[in-house]
Amino acid sequence: MSILARSVGCYSSQPITSKLDESWWAYKDVVQGSFVPVPSFWGLVHSAWSLCAIGKRQSPIDIETSHMIFDPYLAPLRLNTGGRKVSTMYNTGKHVSLRPDKAHLVNISGGPLGYSYRLEEVRLHFGSEDSQGSEHLLNGQGFPGESKVWTHLLI
Repeated sequence: MSILARSVGCYSSQPITSKLDESWWAYKDVVQGSFVPVPSFWGLVHSAWSLCAIGKRQSPIDIETSHMIFDPYLAPLRLNTGGRKVSTMYNTGKHVSLRPDKAHLVNISGGPLGYSYRLEEVRLHFGSEDSQGSEHLLNGQGFPGESKVWTHLLI
């Protein structure tokens, strides 16, 4: 079993409340009988998501490895964990969520990142079929699961 791990999408430096985040996203073109905005409308829903209305790198995506360039000088990502961490795992009914306790913060920097970020949550998505768990594709192929790393910009 392979799982696609990703940290790509339309992000904001402003933290978004989970109430908005959990109930205001849909990937379908039309959500019958509800006012859940679809991808073409996301940028108009909340000012922190304005980049989503004009950007061309929104989630979900298909990562085509033939278009990737290897950079031998790229520095490694740094995780400033400060030792062991305590986290809480939740089953939201949509995904499994792992959230570090506020006393056990994890910061991410280095690599291609120009700034430092704080880890807020890691989400694990799984599907009922091997090709349908991931929202994103790798060379057109779906995977049984996917992990998403949610962060916010440290200022």
